[in-house]
Amino acid sequence: MPADMLIKNANVITMADDTPVAEAIAIKSNEIVFVGSNSDACQYEDSSTTVVDAQGATVLPGFVEAHAHIFSGSNSLDELDL
Repeated sequence: MPADMLIKNANVITMADDTPVAEAIAIKSNEIVFVGSNSDACQYEDSSTTVVDAQGATVLPGFVEAHAHIFSGSNSLDELDL
């Protein structure tokens, strides 16, 4: 199954206990379908896949703000604790 996008040569921080770091991510239809090694990622690549060489850059999971009224709430804060 070819991916829409393949990010290779990355320092992927997975936050998973069993595999905390990986080299590659494959994305298909806006979903992550693979996280692992560069060599295993090649099965997701074909001529239609956009391949991004991260050149060792770090890739982090998305940060989701659970619930805060960020604009009105920030008026009362001196700093934002993330």
